[in-house]
Amino acid sequence: MTDFITEFIILAPPILLALTLHEFAHGMVAYRLGDPTAKR
Repeated sequence: MTDFITEFIILAPPILLALTLHEFAHGMVAYRLGDPTAKR
């Protein structure tokens, strides 16, 4: 059980950062291609 908690604490921040940057990139590409939805 301790291994799971340790792995979770180590892996959660990079995964959340990667997901955030990934979705940000989607928004930037859409905005640059003329979709104003991301800015609203």
